[in-house]
Amino acid sequence: IISLMKDLGEIRSTTHKSVDNSNKERHIAERKLSDLRHELDMVKSMNSKLQLENVGQKEAVENMQAELGTIKHESVDLIEKLQNKIEEHVDLKSKVEVESKLRTNAEHKEQQERTERIACSAQMVAMSKEHAQLEVDLRAEITSFGGESDKKIGQLEKKLYDRDEALKGANLRITG
Repeated sequence: IISLMKDLGEIRSTTHKSVDNSNKERHIAERKLSDLRHELDMVKSMNSKLQLENVGQKEAVENMQAELGTIKHESVDLIEKLQNKIEEHVDLKSKVEVESKLRTNAEHKEQQERTERIACSAQMVAMSKEHAQLEVDLRAEITSFGGESDKKIGQLEKKLYDRDEALKGANLRITG
């Protein structure tokens, strides 16, 4: 019995040690479980925050894409306006070149006409001098040949009349 009691004491002592070890291991496992649950809660909390942040980032990306679309649309409008302005500039430049060319041509023509008028005026002055000289000669001839034939006087008067007409025509061309 003693040995049985001894064995029973040993079994109790072993069982007690075993229970103590089990309790210690259970406490360690519970602590680990508590730590793991705490970590799980932290991970879940972090996951929620990241999901909220992800939703916010998605909204930001969508807003940026909308803004980018607006900016692209505005840039297309600006490009069209720029092209229109370039076309207007080219048209205006060609009009200015045409006007400049026309002005140069008009100035050249005006200079030619001025030169022509000067030449006609000089011709008219020369014709006037010649006419005056013919008239003087005619009068001198009439007085010196006082009794010469009417035929010669008629010829000289006709010549004088023709010169007058030519002079009038030159005056018309100059003024006209």
